[in-house]
Amino acid sequence: MITLLEVAMLAVVKETQGSSTKYTPAPVPVEGILEVGAASKNYSGESAIRCTSRAVQGNISYPAMCMHSSGGYCLLLGSATLFNRTYSSSTDYNCYVPEKNPAFEGQSCPNQFDWVADVGCVVVVKTGMTYDVAQASCPGGSKLVSLTSDNFFNLTDYVYRTAHKPSGSSFGYYHVGLHRYNLVWTWRTGQVMSGVPGTGVWGSIDPNDNTDCAFLVFTSSSPSALFDMPCSTTAWIVCALQ
Repeated sequence: MITLLEVAMLAVVKETQGSSTKYTPAPVPVEGILEVGAASKNYSGESAIRCTSRAVQGNISYPAMCMHSSGGYCLLLGSATLFNRTYSSSTDYNCYVPEKNPAFEGQSCPNQFDWVADVGCVVVVKTGMTYDVAQASCPGGSKLVSLTSDNFFNLTDYVYRTAHKPSGSSFGYYHVGLHRYNLVWTWRTGQVMSGVPGTGVWGSIDPNDNTDCAFLVFTSSSPSALFDMPCSTTAWIVCALQ
């Protein structure tokens, strides 16, 4: 019998096939991972997709993503910088380890851009600016990046590794090509996105500020998500050739 967790994890595996990190299509025994003496970090109340995001953004040396079979616990294994914990019942966790994805390699982009699977050639412009300025500031014919739920974590993985983590900041936000027109949230390329707080890739209570601009946000306490904030907010920008 396939459990709801297994269905969710299969969806996560499928969702990460085009990213720089894809996960094994079946769980690996957690006992085999614990035997190497891996350190770990644990989060409660996480969905499988949020757990995936934490695993990818953790940049850990022996990466493994585990979900508790019933308790909603997200367990990351493999970093000496994370705290140790003893697991009394490791069989309660289904664990997945990343594989190298050839689809991420060998793609050609113009200078200063990097290929991000299912997104395109992407660059982060590390200059703070308002939304109005950002629309005219993407280099090389690119525009503010437009996304879907299918490629959101591919993009956030890239931004985290190349911009947010090197910045050393615990909190960061970035302009993207999502704007509210006539109360409808619409990506630059025309896709309409739900405006119901906490749904999809929105933050848990966003959108909630009655503002018209959306930002890709990283915090120390939660994985990446979209927040709405005033368009006058200065932030770095994420551009893509799409």
